Amino acid sequence: ACAKAEDVTPPCAPSMTIVSDCITGFVNIIWNNVNTSCANDVVKYVLYKKDTESSDFVLIDTLYGAGSTTFNFDNLPEIAGCFAVSAID
Repeated sequence: ACAKAEDVTPPCAPSMTIVSDCITGFVNIIWNNVNTSCANDVVKYVLYKKDTESSDFVLIDTLYGAGSTTFNFDNLPEIAGCFAVSAID
């Protein structure tokens, strides 16, 4: 019989910075590569958005690769909202 290692430790949550421009509807979301701080096996990030604090988060995109640490919205009619990003190993 062979033993198989199982990863049961999730990576830490990335830290986010958001830069926006109300006039152009531009939102730039930047987060840290957690493979350089608290993990070594992150393979993708999942980005979510909700329009109000009381609404549910909706999946926006999945970005593959630990170095994929930025996402842009252009020409949004409304830039208000809440964003979240999860690191997936």
